[in-house]
Amino acid sequence: MHWRTRNQIIVGVVILLILVILGGSSYFIFFRERPTCLDGKQNGVETGVDCGGICAVVCPNEAVPLSVAFVKSFEVSPGFYNAVALLENKNTFAGSDSFSYKITLSDSDGVIAERTGTLSVPVSSQFGVFEGTINTNGRVPADTKIEITKVPVWRNDIEREPKLLITSEAVSRELSVPTINATVKNEEAFDIGKSGFIAIVYDDEGNPIASSRTVTNDIKGGESKSIVFTWPVGYDLGSRICGLDSNNKIGSYVGDMALVLDRSGSMEFEGKNPPQPLTKVKDAAISMLNFLGLNDRVSIVSFGNQASVDKTIDNNIDEAKNAVGDISIMKDGTQNTNLADGILKAYEELTSVETSPDLKKSMIVLTDGVATRPLSSDDPDYPERYAKQIADQARSENVDIYTIGLGKDIKESYLRSISKNEDSYYSAPTADDLDKIYREIAVSICRKRPAIVKIIPQTL
Repeated sequence: MHWRTRNQIIVGVVILLILVILGGSSYFIFFRERPTCLDGKQNGVETGVDCGGICAVVCPNEAVPLSVAFVKSFEVSPGFYNAVALLENKNTFAGSDSFSYKITLSDSDGVIAERTGTLSVPVSSQFGVFEGTINTNGRVPADTKIEITKVPVWRNDIEREPKLLITSEAVSRELSVPTINATVKNEEAFDIGKSGFIAIVYDDEGNPIASSRTVTNDIKGGESKSIVFTWPVGYDLGSRICGLDSNNKIGSYVGDMALVLDRSGSMEFEGKNPPQPLTKVKDAAISMLNFLGLNDRVSIVSFGNQASVDKTIDNNIDEAKNAVGDISIMKDGTQNTNLADGILKAYEELTSVETSPDLKKSMIVLTDGVATRPLSSDDPDYPERYAKQIADQARSENVDIYTIGLGKDIKESYLRSISKNEDSYYSAPTADDLDKIYREIAVSICRKRPAIVKIIPQTL
């Protein structure tokens, strides 16, 4: 090709490209409608002023307002309350960067306290508003309200909340220090930052009766993290089956139980006439037996150098109380602590009778010291190892073991290791603490409708 012709072609192509670019620009400038979402007018394909159509902002008449499922305050310690509101965004396509609220606690004399805050609104989900430790200066709120002081601006470009799988256990130690253990799994591939979670506890009639909040740091993609909710004082879980009735009886079956009591020589270190703390221990055990119903079966086992079955398992509660009353420290030499034999004989009692599969077998073991018998010449840790072996065997056959450490010279970690779980060990600094502990164990053992626990994320 001649160089002049080649140059003419190149120049022609360049001119053509320039014309295309200029023509396209002119089309977009003069003929194609530009986005108008920020001009303060309803124009173009908008369905409202700067909203709807191609705009990210959703017109108010096209969005469902926030709804309030409930708002309530709960006393967490004398004069201090947690307030929680459960809200729902029913918009499947929109959320909001923020909305503002005011929570008000009041009584017949007027406003007690107010709290304000700002949160984001996740797309299509329930979420919680939580204000904790509100000081009411001794006044008791009769009414709790939430007011939305800044209406959400709904947008369809709000990212959905990360997918989290939340599982929780039932409330434990509800009568003393209520605790909920839960697990949060990040089901996304990416990490998520600081997150808040609100636990709401409902009674068996669906009424919210307590709330708490916890915050966790970063959760990596695919990671599971434990979270814990606690309350400083116990609370009433309502009309559950296992509450104490007017006759101070557990309202449902406790099942088969073995009470295992330490009668080693140290159980009279506070006094010998009567032997203390043994006498207070026996009084507390008898009080615990008073909780049981006609269909509950119980065995009494005590231990020193060896263990004895002081009452075989049946439903004669009066005989069980008499058996506890007859327990004494044997005088034939120093009485040591054969914890293993006590657990073994209780285990044999509980497995000697038939019961329905859904009825619990429980062993409640009280001791004021460490295991010191039986002895092994070549293994100084044998008393503890043997007791742990028997306890493991009992638990493998669905016997729930609860342990109570009385006094200060207790190996708490060891007693926890032989218990059903960490929360099944109870510390009793003195024998005066036992009545409450036995009552709490009795209620926790009972077959009951558990309180309903709901855990929801809180946007931060």
